[in-house]
Amino acid sequence: GTLQRLSYHLENGTEAAVAGFTAKGKLSDLRCFTQPVFAPDADDATWCGFRKGPTTVDLYSPKELLSAHVAFDHGERRRIENLWENGKPQQVVDLGATAGTENDFTEDGVKRKALAWVVQPGGTAGKPGRRVLTLQQDYHESGSLIRERHWTPTDRGASLALDEEWYLHGQLK
Repeated sequence: GTLQRLSYHLENGTEAAVAGFTAKGKLSDLRCFTQPVFAPDADDATWCGFRKGPTTVDLYSPKELLSAHVAFDHGERRRIENLWENGKPQQVVDLGATAGTENDFTEDGVKRKALAWVVQPGGTAGKPGRRVLTLQQDYHESGSLIRERHWTPTDRGASLALDEEWYLHGQLK
């Protein structure tokens, strides 16, 4: 049979890394650990960006269609581009250590939403920080910007600093 899934678990039983495969052996899912763990069964050292720096891998749907491009650097996801069946981007997420962005698109390529955030440090050592939204832009199906909101990060999250809406012809409401 064809390998369908590999997983790596920590001593406490928590799943820490996964590689999933389609019926034809193409990657369908990949979550990396802080170091390569799947050799010799799979090349997560290359896929997860441990060998030559940042690496982009292609993920495939059960129908064997290209479904995403995912970039890793030393085990950390840095960019995720989910695709519609027609190959156009559905969602593009850029993940930095201290900030990130997300852009959502319709099947014909029109941007519908844009988000930006900063990562506030976690309160406990070893715990990930928390995302605090700093920008949200909403777009009409025609592609025109119709609403934009900005937040200023605070100790407890964020406070709304700007909230503007536009008519479709571009005039501020």
